[in-house]
Amino acid sequence: MAKISIILLLAFSGLSLGFSPQSSSRLVASSVQREMFSGSGGGSDSTDEAEQAAKQMGMTLPEYQLAMRMRNELAQTLTDFRSVGSNDGSSVKITYDGNVRPVSIEVTDEGIASGKDQLEKDLLKAWGVAVEGGQKAAQGAMQTMQKNIAVEMQKMM
Repeated sequence: MAKISIILLLAFSGLSLGFSPQSSSRLVASSVQREMFSGSGGGSDSTDEAEQAAKQMGMTLPEYQLAMRMRNELAQTLTDFRSVGSNDGSSVKITYDGNVRPVSIEVTDEGIASGKDQLEKDLLKAWGVAVEGGQKAAQGAMQTMQKNIAVEMQKMM
């Protein structure tokens, strides 16, 4: 169970989720930050670098590679997801990704013509729906990743 926890922490590190404190992802394994998150991608570390990073975290190389693969898959899933919120009509539409980051905001001429107060209400409603959808997607993706890690860890034993 401890190994799964370490893999989950590693997989979540570096991800910025709108409902979790950003600083928590920076606390994990800061001593190997350069090796793990050098921008070269999770699975493309040289074997020596990957073995060293795994060793520093008390993991085997296959466990480390699993964590990096799962982290990359989660990041891609969250980046690709779209949550769209709108007001009751179609004059305001806000789109967020699974990282709970805004992707687009659309306001029609009808929305603008509705006046400042109504537009503010419509924007807040659309924003709430879009953010909630992004948060739910992130939670679902993390649960799926946890299940996938457990399955893969069972195969390794």
